[in-house]
Amino acid sequence: MFDWILDYYNWRVALQYVPEFTRGMTATMWISLISLVLSLVVGTVAAIMRMSANPLLWRISAGYVQAIRSTPLLIQIYVIYFSLPALPILDRRLDEIEGGIIALGLNAGAYMSEIIRAGIESISKGQVEGAKSVGMTYLQRMRHVVLPQAFANVLPPLLGQTAVLIKDSSLVSFIGVFELFGAGLTVLSERLMPNEAFLTVAFLYLVIYGIMLFFSNYAQRKLGGGGASMIEVIKLTMPFLLEGLWMTFKISLITIFCGSLLGFVVGMLRTVGGWPISMTLGIYIHALRGTPFLIHLYLIYFVLPMTGILWLQLEAFPAAVIALSLYTSTYVAEIVRGAVQAVPRGQSEAARSTGMTAWQSMRHVVLPQAVKMMIPPMGGIYVIIIKGTSIVSVIGIAELVRAGEHATQRHPRELMLIYGMTALMYFAYCYPVLRIARWAETKFGTVRLPS
Repeated sequence: MFDWILDYYNWRVALQYVPEFTRGMTATMWISLISLVLSLVVGTVAAIMRMSANPLLWRISAGYVQAIRSTPLLIQIYVIYFSLPALPILDRRLDEIEGGIIALGLNAGAYMSEIIRAGIESISKGQVEGAKSVGMTYLQRMRHVVLPQAFANVLPPLLGQTAVLIKDSSLVSFIGVFELFGAGLTVLSERLMPNEAFLTVAFLYLVIYGIMLFFSNYAQRKLGGGGASMIEVIKLTMPFLLEGLWMTFKISLITIFCGSLLGFVVGMLRTVGGWPISMTLGIYIHALRGTPFLIHLYLIYFVLPMTGILWLQLEAFPAAVIALSLYTSTYVAEIVRGAVQAVPRGQSEAARSTGMTAWQSMRHVVLPQAVKMMIPPMGGIYVIIIKGTSIVSVIGIAELVRAGEHATQRHPRELMLIYGMTALMYFAYCYPVLRIARWAETKFGTVRLPS
């Protein structure tokens, strides 16, 4: 058995590279530590700007957070290391470590800012008003009253994000930084032994994670207090989740109505219109169905106002409704077209032979049968749209998922409970929709078409 282990993992080879692994682990810790300090500074500034009454500061902070959280870290590293030196603001090229630290710090800062902002919002307004009454300025209130308590409240998730930062530091090896993952690449290139290289690296990352987990648990015991009971957490988070559920309900209801109406019109035009109309609408449908909904949302919310087509910036709610309605219409249109075309042409021709016009034939003969075939797939599409409303949280809409995220930031030790409540609320909303669709299918019956 020992020989089999040696065949799979030769620990003697790993011992030969202890200096490389030690140097890589030290570099990882130093890079992570400096990046952590940078991310805390950037995250604190971004959180304060996000809560500012100045719309310019708010938009700058929100744009930074969304841009960082919506793009891969590796792309950010490449942009900062390769593209940033081309700008006139720098008089020299960044070295590999500097570029990696800046990229890691800015990336982690976007996530830190949301955690810190939640901690600031958790401070009672009474304490802020009390600090105002004794003559403290805004910066003094933040420094002496708000931020110390905010950091104490969100210390566990901050430490968790720190662990993520340490693991993400492996990506800086792609720009030539020798850190822990780079040490594994060295072993692989020299000895061609991937097991010895990457199993050792994985073990050392687990050691780092274990250290972070220890400090996280220690911080929760010493600074987090005993925490709220499950009943208290439910009482505290339920208002946030209900507000998020109400927002999800509003968005989905308007979207289902507008998307179904637009989809019905598009589907009918594709069926009865000429080939130019059918081809044009087909391009519209396939263009939307062939690209992610997140792209549609960003184009409508961020890009469309910049083109000059709109003379004002859309608010997040109408932008989300428009994007979701257009997306919904493409699926409804195909359901409508398929159902109408499934009705045999002989029935419409028979109706025309009795003196009915094309519109009368469609209204009295074809559509009543087609609608019955539309009901089953419509229920599934509507449930998909309801669940898809969670994506609109990326532009700042406080729907159900975002409300759950805010609640977990206030109660980081109750992740399972809060997300469990969120899942139950989605189930409580989606299940009746499916039952209504099933009832409608049973009530109206499934059309039986002649062969």
